[in-house]
Amino acid sequence: MRIAESLVSVAESLCLSVSLCDTMLTMYQLFAGTLLLVASAANAVVADHVYRNAVIFTADSAKPQADALAIREGKIIYVGNQPGLNAYVDAKTQVVDLKGRFLMPGIIDGHMHPLEAGTDLLKCDLNYESLTVPELQRKVQLCLDKPNLKGPEAWLEVVNWFQESMIPAGVKTSHEVLDVLKTQRPVILKSSFGHTVLANTRALVIAKISAATPDPIAGKIWRDVKGAPTGLLEDAAFDVFATLIPKPTAQQNIDAAVIALKAMNKVDRNPLTVPAEDIAKTQVLQTLVGGKIVYDNALAPP
Repeated sequence: MRIAESLVSVAESLCLSVSLCDTMLTMYQLFAGTLLLVASAANAVVADHVYRNAVIFTADSAKPQADALAIREGKIIYVGNQPGLNAYVDAKTQVVDLKGRFLMPGIIDGHMHPLEAGTDLLKCDLNYESLTVPELQRKVQLCLDKPNLKGPEAWLEVVNWFQESMIPAGVKTSHEVLDVLKTQRPVILKSSFGHTVLANTRALVIAKISAATPDPIAGKIWRDVKGAPTGLLEDAAFDVFATLIPKPTAQQNIDAAVIALKAMNKVDRNPLTVPAEDIAKTQVLQTLVGGKIVYDNALAPP
């Protein structure tokens, strides 16, 4: 910077005529400008990848518009306009012209339960649909009518029941909704929010949940006017089913992992983050992924 300024000063002191002065000043100013560009490039961090001619979502209300972005070692080092991008580019930089296409940060969940999600996809799935009671009964009956290799006493777990979206709004459900189905099997419906289960009478009997059963800590047994369980159980009140329903086999875990990965690939998932409590369960998933799974120790149980 100081060298460039000195050159311009020398040119001014050597002027012998107006025309010669103008010519010398122009030459030295151009040379000084070149020195400044070289110095700027030498001081700039060179990017591994740059994206230009983009429409970039910055999520910054102070700088809502940008059309260029630079990345080095997996970190964004520049977001702005294209002239400012040049300082981050050298012969080794990979330059991508997005030609006006949209660019935004990747969306990554705080954490996931991929194996649990895959296991649910293999169960009787109500798919978060808004249903009337007759529609719900028909869907569950279809699952019951499928060939069952586990025997007449095998549990049927129904998942992704959108309890809050039942039609009409405010409709009440109880074990009676499930008791009329053509089966002797214990049946439970799991709410899509994960905090409520609806059980048929057979499931309540096996779990030994009756009018005499007290509400557990951090749980609730919904009851009718006589104190008998209605079949609706909240949180810790349905933990008992986890001790009664057989755990998935190693092959079932593999099947669940495969279907979970297929589902995530459809939406171009980023690397997975799973709670530390799932480490043992996700070893099979890590083997199938062949990539990186981040275990979140902050989410581990005490």
